[in-house]
Amino acid sequence: MDDKRSFKDAIYAELEMVGKAVSSRRRLELLDVLSQGAHTVEQLAKETEMSVANTSQHLQRLKKARLVSTDRDGNSVYYRLADASVAAFVVQLRRLGEQRLPAIDETVESYFGGVPSAKWDDVAGEIEVGQAVLIDTRPPEEYNSGHLPGAISVPADELEKRIDDLPQDKRLVAYCRGPYCTMAAEAVRRLSDAGYEAVTVDMSVPEFHVDERGEIER
Repeated sequence: MDDKRSFKDAIYAELEMVGKAVSSRRRLELLDVLSQGAHTVEQLAKETEMSVANTSQHLQRLKKARLVSTDRDGNSVYYRLADASVAAFVVQLRRLGEQRLPAIDETVESYFGGVPSAKWDDVAGEIEVGQAVLIDTRPPEEYNSGHLPGAISVPADELEKRIDDLPQDKRLVAYCRGPYCTMAAEAVRRLSDAGYEAVTVDMSVPEFHVDERGEIER
């Protein structure tokens, strides 16, 4: 490479590939779901309410940019984030958007307003000593891929049949995939209606492993 302009063009062309890969709201949502663990294209299509064909096309764009990779288990192909740095990128992109774009907070408040919530720093101690119960409302396979310390698995779609097994003398702290995930909020609404003290918490598995500098905690 002979000159400075060619050098810079080559570098930024590569970065452009990443930028284009995350320029779609659908692909950002796919990355968010994949931050919870590996999924098949069929599972991802169901979670994002897209057709399998459209989901597959978006995944190929992400794979071309080397943001996701695939593994085969028998006849099934599983997509996963390429590595932990991609999860950190997803978290930091969200944080940047929240800092710069007021409409995000307004949209979140319009949907989740009225749902009792708590800060992780305020409830982590209660959970550790057993004064509060942390419930993971994500699907079981995501819980099995990784969960917050001390969490028990109570998938949102199983809450109705398991609600009587939850303690009524302790605060229930619910989380799911992150601040835009609706499963924990729906669970807290149902638990509150049933007379439980329940709150959502501003923590998720990806964020738990990302420090404030956006680096992966070792």
